[in-house]
Amino acid sequence: MGKQGEKILTEQNTDFAIKLLASQRSIYSSAKTYFYFQCVIAIPIPIIISLIGKHYKVETEDLSWVFALYLILSGIATLFLEKHIKTLKSLAAGIQELFDCKVLEIKWNSVLIHKKPSTELIDTSSEKFLKKNDNSKLLVWYSKNVELLTTNIATLICQSTNCTYDSSFRKKVNVRIFLIALLTFLIILVISLLNDLTLKSFFTNVLIPSFPIFILAWKQYIANDENLEDLIVTSNKIESILSHSHLSTEVNTIEIRQIQDRIYNSRKNRNLLPDWIFFKFRNKLEKSMDYIVAEKIDDLKNHS
Repeated sequence: MGKQGEKILTEQNTDFAIKLLASQRSIYSSAKTYFYFQCVIAIPIPIIISLIGKHYKVETEDLSWVFALYLILSGIATLFLEKHIKTLKSLAAGIQELFDCKVLEIKWNSVLIHKKPSTELIDTSSEKFLKKNDNSKLLVWYSKNVELLTTNIATLICQSTNCTYDSSFRKKVNVRIFLIALLTFLIILVISLLNDLTLKSFFTNVLIPSFPIFILAWKQYIANDENLEDLIVTSNKIESILSHSHLSTEVNTIEIRQIQDRIYNSRKNRNLLPDWIFFKFRNKLEKSMDYIVAEKIDDLKNHS
């Protein structure tokens, strides 16, 4: 009988596995930097324009031209930034896929990802991350509780952890996206009210500058919602398999690969979350994940 759980716990802490995790963290951080530029373009800049217009008492008609130019330039900049974000997310998801394939002993799908991430990219990006951060947060990626599992049911439970962990973050962020957009809109509205708001100035000073804000917020909300739906479908598939399994079950490797395909696509397409959200909820969610894994193992024992 194999010892799949023990292998996972050993393999996830090897130097190469840690390097892969550090590499994907570094690349995701670069993608987030581009995303933060998007946020700067959409949120503080229109507020600053409104403040400057009020301070210098710029005519509404003149200000409308400023905002029109701003909309054009922000649209071009957003397209440029989104292209780079998409590329970086694909790279990071590919590296995370390589980590899972190695640690969870899943066959690489060359149809899904034609080329494995290069050694040079992994070395360069991981070195960049580890220069500024220690590797303590990268150790024990998957719950120690899987040590009890001897078959590839351990792999399936780790896949379940990936889905549950990610969806927990995304449920928390949707409300915050809406609140940030609303707060920015209200700031611009207050600035305009202080400047004797008329119907014409309402369109010029409030609706037009708020347009990029709500476009960004809406895109983030929709992407987040779609990602959540995708994670739920994948989780339901995993739960369906687990409900008919026991401790010694050998899961069909084709099904495991199909589930991993969905996890990879979810990672590649998910919208980026700020690091502060990740660090704020990380400890709590990790404890929750340990509890959920232990609960799933108890269920498998009962099935036995």
